[in-house]
Amino acid sequence: MGSFSPKASAEANGIKIENTFNIDGDIAKEWLSNKLGPKEALPMNFIARTRRSLNATKYETDIAGARRVRTQSICDSFLQYKQTMPSLSDNQAFFLASGYMLTPPEADNVTKVLSDAAESVAPDVDPDVLDDQFKDEFIKGSACAYDEEVKALWVKLLSSELTKPGSFSKRTLAVLQDMSREDADALQALCSCSVFMDRRNPTPVLTELDEGGWTYNHGSISVDQLNLMTSLGLVDTSMHINYGVPAKSGLNVFTENLAFLLTNDSDEMKQVNFGSAIYTPVGRQLAQLCSLGIAPKLPDLVAEVGKKFEMSCELMPFHFS
Repeated sequence: MGSFSPKASAEANGIKIENTFNIDGDIAKEWLSNKLGPKEALPMNFIARTRRSLNATKYETDIAGARRVRTQSICDSFLQYKQTMPSLSDNQAFFLASGYMLTPPEADNVTKVLSDAAESVAPDVDPDVLDDQFKDEFIKGSACAYDEEVKALWVKLLSSELTKPGSFSKRTLAVLQDMSREDADALQALCSCSVFMDRRNPTPVLTELDEGGWTYNHGSISVDQLNLMTSLGLVDTSMHINYGVPAKSGLNVFTENLAFLLTNDSDEMKQVNFGSAIYTPVGRQLAQLCSLGIAPKLPDLVAEVGKKFEMSCELMPFHFS
């Protein structure tokens, strides 16, 4: 994914925010005058705290005026920090001017996540739909995203949160903050072998241990990966979910782009499960950031579930909504 980089002359004062977007005289004036489009201004608007203390009355009576005060204050502070503490990186100075003390690598991590998110959201996106607590926790968490796989999860989380505020809990952000590349890979591996009947409640498909005792799902998931998911509190392997399938009826099972029908041709109700693992509430939220059911072996795994419970499995046209 390409990063956001507004085009503006650096000749006014020669100061730049490196990596993803630039702060110079022209771009600061456009931001100050509210002339930037929502997507172009998203990284700066997200970082900049709403400083009501600067002018509380005016904030309540004239939001546009208060935003101008805030933006002017941040621009002035940024320039002052660069002049008095030239050892600060440009991204670091901008965060500091906005009230966040980050190291240069941490500032670069957050900036990269925000600029990538700006490329993926709707044109009219507005970071003001997010409360200050979420922004603070997001900046704190994404500052630790040194691996590209983890950065990608933060980008998807922010894009989803901007679309539907309140989708992700503080606990979920805290868990993601602690995740490494290996953790992110393990989560995607499990999501790749997951199905859903309800899009917000995915279910892992998990076989018994493969021969040799080191993998599940015919090599698709390792024991170590499942252990990582349980240690992070994303998966509970002590229980499973049963789905009731009435006699002479069927169970519709979906992935991101496939649909299956498990059919109960018997004269009795059957209880079907997909293995001894379920996502925890935090696991379900983070699973929304991954691609569900894309493992090449998944159709065979679903068919095995059907066979286990003496049900037929048919691949159906995909029409989940």
